[in-house]
Amino acid sequence: MTTDYKPQADSLPGRVLAFFADNPDEELTAQDVADKFGASTKNVHTQLSLAIDHHRLVRDRNVDGEYIYKLAGNGVNIDRAHKPRIPLPQNPFAAKPAVTVIGKRVSIDFDALTVDEDVPVIGAGGMRGHNKWKPLFDKLTKPGQSIAIPVDVRTAVGAAATKLNRDKHHGARYRVATIDKTTARVWRIA
Repeated sequence: MTTDYKPQADSLPGRVLAFFADNPDEELTAQDVADKFGASTKNVHTQLSLAIDHHRLVRDRNVDGEYIYKLAGNGVNIDRAHKPRIPLPQNPFAAKPAVTVIGKRVSIDFDALTVDEDVPVIGAGGMRGHNKWKPLFDKLTKPGQSIAIPVDVRTAVGAAATKLNRDKHHGARYRVATIDKTTARVWRIA
């Protein structure tokens, strides 16, 4: 498709593209898009699909496996714009990988798989509710405190802060923002 796609300025794709025009190095999770632009998380992917198809945005996955959106170009391979990278588990002890991806096909070598014992079972919700950033937030014991973090983890920490902010039983509230090209900051605001 061509790149002459121009969404309505007040539409979700129009507002997201305007945000990225001002912040070309940023990336947003689907939850960030929903929070920042008042959209429903259930249809963020659908609403931004034309911008992805026209190579204006790229949808990928971050290190936490969450979908993220970036401005196409900017060193991002736009040929992958509608093909998110899905990390597949590898067996580090096998001579050959247990899982091989060839195009869209996934091949599993059952002989290369290992059986593990005593691994805790994750509930039906998967990793929902699990917050690997809890120790970071626990350091902020009172409103007005803040911590500088690498900008690389800003989106993941922001998503974790959003989840904590929505938890009525948690009590504390946080704000995460990019300070410069290498630094972001987390504030406890309540």
